[in-house]
Amino acid sequence: MNLALVLSYIAVVVMLIATPGPVVALVMSTAAASGPRRAVMTAFGATCASLVLITAAALVISGAAVLEAETLRWISIAGCLYIAWLSIGTIRRHATERADDDTPRLRPGGWLRGLLVGISNPKDILFFVALFPQFIQVTSSFAASIAVLTLIWVALDMLILGGYILLLGRFLSPRFKRLITLVSAILLLALAVVGLVYNVAG
Repeated sequence: MNLALVLSYIAVVVMLIATPGPVVALVMSTAAASGPRRAVMTAFGATCASLVLITAAALVISGAAVLEAETLRWISIAGCLYIAWLSIGTIRRHATERADDDTPRLRPGGWLRGLLVGISNPKDILFFVALFPQFIQVTSSFAASIAVLTLIWVALDMLILGGYILLLGRFLSPRFKRLITLVSAILLLALAVVGLVYNVAG
């Protein structure tokens, strides 16, 4: 096993997952609004989305499938539109809550929403198309390399997202959690707009 390549992959994946993006924003919003149990299900859905993207990347690398650049662009645009719709809905629902209500009533997230946001996440799509193939030589076997890279991704994904959930569940007051819900939704919308501009202009 190429240990240097494995360590490089771990470093890249940690930075990719920990950096605020659609999945982190959704998980944080869910943890703040609906509690850790639903947030964990959301994180699990996002991890399942990563498995779908890893499978697609493996098929492309092996030559079993071909992904055209134009197809990738339209997938990214569709993902940005979905994330924008999701965030606008959360902002609108947040605006209808009473300002003095300390109990969040929004129920974002869930396994399916985590799956959909994960699959439509332009950041993850770009990683698995452009960077993931660079690490496929961690072992001499293609299948073993895919297995190793997948296990590392899943472990780091759940560990990092679990850390965000724990932080929000243990140390933040309900009123501050409402603010996190709103900020996360605004961040989601901003990321969606940036992604749309990038893909449409490109």
